[in-house]
Amino acid sequence: MPPRKRLLLSAYCEAVAKRCAKGEAVPAPELANALKEAQEHLASSLHLRDTNEWRMCLALLSAATETGSQPPPPPLCRAVTDSSDETASDGDAAPAPPPPPEPRLEVLHAASSKDVADQCGAILKGAFGEHYGAELDGVLNGDACANQENDRTFVVAWRAGGAVHAAGVVAERRVFQGKAAPRKVVWEVLWLCAPSTGRNLGHGSRAWAALAALAAARRVEGVLVPSTDAALLFWLGCASDKCPLSAAVLREDSADDWAARSTQFQKRGTVDRVRRAFDGLEARARPGKALAGLYEATAVQAPTPTGGRLRRRRSKPSLVAAAAAFEGRPFRWDPSEATHVWFFPGVAKPPVKVVTAVVVRDARPRAASFIREDDDSRRPRASSTCGVRGFEAEGG
Repeated sequence: MPPRKRLLLSAYCEAVAKRCAKGEAVPAPELANALKEAQEHLASSLHLRDTNEWRMCLALLSAATETGSQPPPPPLCRAVTDSSDETASDGDAAPAPPPPPEPRLEVLHAASSKDVADQCGAILKGAFGEHYGAELDGVLNGDACANQENDRTFVVAWRAGGAVHAAGVVAERRVFQGKAAPRKVVWEVLWLCAPSTGRNLGHGSRAWAALAALAAARRVEGVLVPSTDAALLFWLGCASDKCPLSAAVLREDSADDWAARSTQFQKRGTVDRVRRAFDGLEARARPGKALAGLYEATAVQAPTPTGGRLRRRRSKPSLVAAAAAFEGRPFRWDPSEATHVWFFPGVAKPPVKVVTAVVVRDARPRAASFIREDDDSRRPRASSTCGVRGFEAEGG
């Protein structure tokens, strides 16, 4: 079989990506030329030569997206003394302090700063290293996914100057829709968090907003967040006009009053908040016909009479809802392990009903929010901790 044809990133485009990674100022025409080539490579059905060149294309797209979204600098004015009719001379005026560095989202690649990569590694492994330390080391070292044809990962850093305030790992997947149909490009946010010393400062929310803007520029069909119960309220609160949230949320335990059975909700006293947040949402175990197009259609055949292995065959997307067991392919965690929350940034016509705002705040005092309605003792109920898979607690 002849080798598969690969795309090659030009030396010019690679040089511009390296200059952006070093923080050097790149003239707008040069960045525009490199961005045009990067967008052509990303839109092609063919793959680039290696994962690092693909990450460079995403880094250029992120740099152009952030540059276009920065507000203009404030107008300059002369220093004024306390007296209304006296102004300080130019020679006496103290020099204005330099403005703080603007935070931006950076996609890491081989030419990125080692210090930034080390900070990202410390943040991610500090939150998820107990279970995924070896895998995070591989991603941070530039390793590719095992299924290189359909899955590729990249690391993002939300930083201001040399300080990284949040980091994450995202997987880009090409979903199989049949031999005659093109593969749909979707993103899966594997991990995203802020350092433990920087929680509840809004860094996680700003990093997600920048990542959603990058997804819109990449023109993905959707962004999947496999959330734990510990982080579910945070992700529901990320819905906005620019990044609407699917009204259908997938989780295996979606029967009546499922929120009251979650040990994480009980421990945090957020059962009532989750109930109110789901007033305009629907929790279901399997995707409907619209969401099924974002998953790989698989049906499990019965075992052969000779006791052979189960054989899986690909089927039409409309058959996913009727399949005996929904596996959530091709994503990392299925709805039995994490709640599937879909966002559609930049999608003109989302395939499902969406919402742009979810109320996740509790107006009651915190002590009152811990009292369960079905608890006659009216005291907070203790519960054992439940392992967090994929995301840190809300507010990161």
